[in-house]
Amino acid sequence: MEGRFTLSFHAVADDEVYDGLKVRVFTLGRGQIVVTGLQEGDVVRVFTSAGVQQDGGISSGALFRLQLPRGLYVFQVVRDASTVSLKAVVE
Repeated sequence: MEGRFTLSFHAVADDEVYDGLKVRVFTLGRGQIVVTGLQEGDVVRVFTSAGVQQDGGISSGALFRLQLPRGLYVFQVVRDASTVSLKAVVE
């Protein structure tokens, strides 16, 4: 089911594969976020619920770590011509 995600205490993880990408977003508490399933060179962008880009960068490996204030975010991962967007709540 497209756009589906799973919420659990201290973790948010997408459970689907989109465009061949198996990317997940986990919250570790206190604003710590880890995006997994990446490859070197993947572009990661983080948007607020208002659509403003908050953070981002280029992955240097399988994980991308960042620190964010509390809120609802959309994480976008771009690899070649494929794009995946995931939602996460940061507490």
